[in-house]
Amino acid sequence: MPSEKQPKSQLEELGKRKMLTGSSISHSLKESLRLADENTINVDGSSTLYVRFKPTDTDDGFDSQSSSILGSEVELACKSLLEAIELRKKYFKENDVHQNSQFFSRSELEIPLNIKIIDGVFIPFSKDKEAYAKPISFHDYILDYNRLLFIASSGPVRTFTYKRLKYLEYKFELHKMMNRDREILAAKFDPKDFSNVFKVDTHVHLAAAMTAGHLLDFIKRKAHNFPKDEVVLNRDGSKQSLEAVFEAAKLKPTDLTVNSLDVYADNTFQRFDNFNSKYNPFGFSELRTVFLKTDNYNKGRYFGELTQELLDGLERSKYNKAEYRLSIYGRSPNEWNDLALWVENNNLDPDCNQNKWIIQIPRIYEVFRKVNAIKNFQDMIENIFKPIFEVTLNPESNPVLFKFLSKVSAFDSVDDESKPETKLRKETMPATPDLWDSLENPPYAYYMYYLWANIQSLNELRKLYGLSLFDFRPHSGESGDVDHLAASYLVARGVNHGINLERNTSLQYLFYLSQIGLAVSPLSNNALFLDYKRNPFPLFFKRGLNVSLSTDDPLQFHLTQDPLLEEYAIAGKRWKFSDCDLAEIARNSVLQSGFSHLQKQNWIGPNYHLKGVDGNDVSYTNIPNIRVSYREETLQYEFDELKKYTAGKSSISPCLIQVDYPKQVPTVQIEDVEACQLIQEAMKMRQKYVMDHSCVLAADTSDQNQSIRCIDGVYQVFRGANSICSNCEESFAIFECGNCCKRYCHSCDHTLHKNPSKRDHFRSSCEVNKAMFSPVSWEEFVVDLLRLEAIRLDGRAHTFSKTRLAVLELRYDLHCLLNDFFEKEGLKKSETDFERIIKVDTHVHALSAPCAGHLLDFMKHKITEHPEDMVLYEEGQHLTLEQVFNRLNIPFDNFTLDTLEMKAVNTFNRFDKFTSTYNPLGRSELRTIFLKKDNYLKGKYFAQLLGQVLKKSEERKCIKMELRISIYGRTVSEWDHLADWILENPELQSKSNKWIVQVPRLYHVFKENGDVENFQQFLDHVFKPLFEVTENPESHPNLHILLRDFITGFDSVDEEVTGDDLTPHSAFISPLEWNGDSNPPFNFYMYYMYANIHSLNRFRASKGLSTFSFRPHCGAGGGRSHLSGAFLLTDGITHGIVLDKVPTMQYLFFLSQLPISMSPLGEDAIYMNYDQNPFGKFFKRGLNVSLSTDAPLQLHSTNEPLIEEYSSAAKMWKLSICDLCELSRNSVLQSSFSKKEKEEWLGPSDKNDVNFSNVPDTRITFRHHSRHHEAHMVERVVHLKKRRQIREMAPTSPPPVSRTQQEVWKKNQEDEEDVKNALNRRGDAVEHHHPEHHHKIVFNGSTVVLLTVGLLFLPQIGSLAVNYLKKRFFN
Repeated sequence: MPSEKQPKSQLEELGKRKMLTGSSISHSLKESLRLADENTINVDGSSTLYVRFKPTDTDDGFDSQSSSILGSEVELACKSLLEAIELRKKYFKENDVHQNSQFFSRSELEIPLNIKIIDGVFIPFSKDKEAYAKPISFHDYILDYNRLLFIASSGPVRTFTYKRLKYLEYKFELHKMMNRDREILAAKFDPKDFSNVFKVDTHVHLAAAMTAGHLLDFIKRKAHNFPKDEVVLNRDGSKQSLEAVFEAAKLKPTDLTVNSLDVYADNTFQRFDNFNSKYNPFGFSELRTVFLKTDNYNKGRYFGELTQELLDGLERSKYNKAEYRLSIYGRSPNEWNDLALWVENNNLDPDCNQNKWIIQIPRIYEVFRKVNAIKNFQDMIENIFKPIFEVTLNPESNPVLFKFLSKVSAFDSVDDESKPETKLRKETMPATPDLWDSLENPPYAYYMYYLWANIQSLNELRKLYGLSLFDFRPHSGESGDVDHLAASYLVARGVNHGINLERNTSLQYLFYLSQIGLAVSPLSNNALFLDYKRNPFPLFFKRGLNVSLSTDDPLQFHLTQDPLLEEYAIAGKRWKFSDCDLAEIARNSVLQSGFSHLQKQNWIGPNYHLKGVDGNDVSYTNIPNIRVSYREETLQYEFDELKKYTAGKSSISPCLIQVDYPKQVPTVQIEDVEACQLIQEAMKMRQKYVMDHSCVLAADTSDQNQSIRCIDGVYQVFRGANSICSNCEESFAIFECGNCCKRYCHSCDHTLHKNPSKRDHFRSSCEVNKAMFSPVSWEEFVVDLLRLEAIRLDGRAHTFSKTRLAVLELRYDLHCLLNDFFEKEGLKKSETDFERIIKVDTHVHALSAPCAGHLLDFMKHKITEHPEDMVLYEEGQHLTLEQVFNRLNIPFDNFTLDTLEMKAVNTFNRFDKFTSTYNPLGRSELRTIFLKKDNYLKGKYFAQLLGQVLKKSEERKCIKMELRISIYGRTVSEWDHLADWILENPELQSKSNKWIVQVPRLYHVFKENGDVENFQQFLDHVFKPLFEVTENPESHPNLHILLRDFITGFDSVDEEVTGDDLTPHSAFISPLEWNGDSNPPFNFYMYYMYANIHSLNRFRASKGLSTFSFRPHCGAGGGRSHLSGAFLLTDGITHGIVLDKVPTMQYLFFLSQLPISMSPLGEDAIYMNYDQNPFGKFFKRGLNVSLSTDAPLQLHSTNEPLIEEYSSAAKMWKLSICDLCELSRNSVLQSSFSKKEKEEWLGPSDKNDVNFSNVPDTRITFRHHSRHHEAHMVERVVHLKKRRQIREMAPTSPPPVSRTQQEVWKKNQEDEEDVKNALNRRGDAVEHHHPEHHHKIVFNGSTVVLLTVGLLFLPQIGSLAVNYLKKRFFN
């Protein structure tokens, strides 16, 4: 038999679930468990997420003295916090205030008691002896209160609590990410859901508890059915009927609407006075008295009926309960009797099944004092408490009040907290309340003490008689001074609102540790003091504060007939709360409420009062034990840490964040396993394309008869002499047929050996003409791209990647939270600093490298000092610089930055406008003269201008550059011109710069102008000279030097547009056949750039020459398939902001550490607002990002554009010096400078040297561990075995094939043959698959949809199609 603590159902949870057998569970439950297990996979782990902190082995230069300073601060903070907790304990005894256990019977109290008020507090006496100890004195309270304020404002405490609260926030987010599926799965098998768990509206004022529609309907019913009811007694003794009241107000009941009711809080923000006026229906206080008051001529009959309707609504809802607030003002001692009679006469919930009353005491002493209703503050205290002390001692004196008090659960204190008030100081406060007789209202903390002290004394008295006790749960922290919350922390069991806790981390952390209930009303706060989106409720919830949702005043704030559910629904949608979150909030509301112990047992479980999972019954609460266990363990961990640090038993040292997998619940979703398999497949796919030239040895050059030829758009190097196909006499011979004794190209070999008589001929590869360095073929790339797109669009990979990226971001936040001190201390000991470390501008266009002010000064200098320079030849005429300016009507005397017109203004989403800013003063002639290398001056001005830029870089020493210079592919001579330009201008040969050749994707422009006939010719112009000079350096000596010493990489640039994905037209066509006017798709460019650079690099490596990187512009805009192509083909990308919308590709970029050079200021000008840029997010998550300037001429305002970029990023994303140094280090590693140079700047490549990089070992270790952990996690999950038996894809005994299936298979074979023919007729395929047609091909039930131009193949490509492509081209 199971023990008493054994879970009763599977709801009891995946957190501590045991595999129950036999009679302990029902058959249906066993089936549920079995189904759950079928959808999960074994893995060692725990039910909840554990975040462990492992000490690192790094030494960042901080010493024991620094550690001891931090340790002493932490120890002081912890001691102060524990002291504050002890202060609160003085004001509360650990008794359950709702346990109505009998201490004494009245007969046992032989000696009668009488009450006296001593120093403002009522105390029972027996023969001049106190019946029990007095509450803490006002004097001691002031000392405790001010001591708490001192602790809360202490620097060490504020720092410590801020970090602990952030830690709690991040830890909860990690918990949800890692355990969300487990919580959902646990909740699936219990009989509860959020709709049928109990919820208590712990903060709602009865006078506004109904909605506007309900009140209007009630008023109209009364006006229609009882117009003659006498409801008002005038001062002259006359009486007014309800009908007369409406006539006096000039209101016609039949025409009344919610709008005319005018109770909705629509103009009340920061206006508490306006809000109070909203209690008056139709703006008439008389109608408020008639319908919403208990003390009026008809003795509150209408209000009683309205309240009964509210209670009936609660009873109908079954799961909604309330704690309605009624007012006791302290103006007269008769208020209690009147209120009790009103409740009794209207028979309002006599059994307290739906509601518990809370007595609210408005803090309006000054109002009563001004009209002399009371003489001093003690009079108010007596009016509030004397009647209930007396009735407690003598129930027979007022049986109705005595009965009413049994239905009261708590006291509240209400009013506008934003009113100015004096501080509570011993020197300025009257010693006793009878001395407070001024017209000024006492401060908030003064009210708090006397209310608490009298409630505490009353509770002690009621304990003697075994009567119900009262909580004190005041309004606090809604607005005004945060000090109010300090008073509440000492004396309140819970508070209403508390949103000001966000302003004081010390008090917020203390409220968390003490688990003081917060009844928050976000819709109320939104109307009065704080916008909904800024409400700290979700933050409090994440951090583990004891929060619940309440309505406050539905009359003013809510629109539905179920205001509490409306509050939950809006919060759930706005803050993305799960059902588990909402259930936890609902359980908090029950625990915070003043309902009886027995009622709470019925609502949230018989053991609700126990801690942790022992007190949770998921069949009542719908909260998985995983969540409850997490909350309890986290709270206990915080107390343990405080005690450790206080005792000096916890060392202060750097640590690594270790996110452990669950141990107690051995489950991982099959979706996660399948997602990891997809991620691993994508990573392996990339490995085929990665350029590794180290395996190419110089010995490969021994063949002196190497030949170069372009095959299908890719230049390749072949061994030996040329061997031409014996049949077509055009193409290279690839195969040699032993039977035919002839050599054939690929196509001819395939065609001629279709004949059955020749199929058995023996054919082998022509080794003589075998390509030495063949890249992945175009056909294989298409298949890989389609497969990668399928992975990118796969929901499993998307969800998994999104979660892992969020985990990485949180891990970084935790790392900084726990290690920032040590990183800062480590940097203090470093021999360098951010100013002196090397930073590489990895993306800057030479055309825009000068700043606008620099260009302006340069142009002024030239027109002033060299006006006679011949700069232009036009229409057979030589023009001087002065003549050009005069001809363009440019008054250079008042030449300014504004007239230069080169700033990127109004260019957002307008790439055309941005490119127009390259023209000084909007004149293309000036761009040609000053910013072009191919002009009449042979680029002299441009070279001088760039020389000055490079000289400044050399002078700074810490700034290096990778300037982009264009090769367009318009003519084959461009390379020689570029080489001559750089070599003839020594100022361009700076050691602080490496040149990157950018190839604009402008084929369509050149085709339209007649510069090229097809895309193959475009490729020839770009790559043919490079292969020629590699084969024979003497053929282009200057180009040889340029490539050897200055060029280090390639880029591909132009505007990325949507809709330029692969289509049937582009998938089955070669560069030679691309002869139309349209521009090829992005990935068409990418592949042929990659393939030729790959082949060129292997060729150059075989000759011991330098090689080149390929880092194109990608992900600034355009289609998301661009990122897939770049992931496979490139060594890094520029921009990459679209990755933010593609979690799968972002995660793959992280795992592969593919470099991303970002320019937030540039992206802000064209693509994405600065504050929305994902750079900060990418950096936190560990993507390999660096900062660059892109186009200083258009984008930057200072003469230090790269530092400006760093500074802007630091301010926007709050980057530390350590962060900036890490980004600088990334820029060096991403750059194409030599290994020797990098080691000179960063230290040895096999380790981090903080004296070079200024990046602490702690940070490097964290980044390395994060990457290693993710890779290891993917590898580990991929190899998990599923619990359920997976059936074989093809059964050994296939079922009979129906006629329909036979017809489908026959059609599939025909379709497959169509694809074969299309692939064999590459040129014909273009015409056959016309881009305007929509073709659908079905292979074994899978689909390939060939869409119109601009759309990609749907990635769910049929298995037969993929296999056929691989077999046809790759085997």
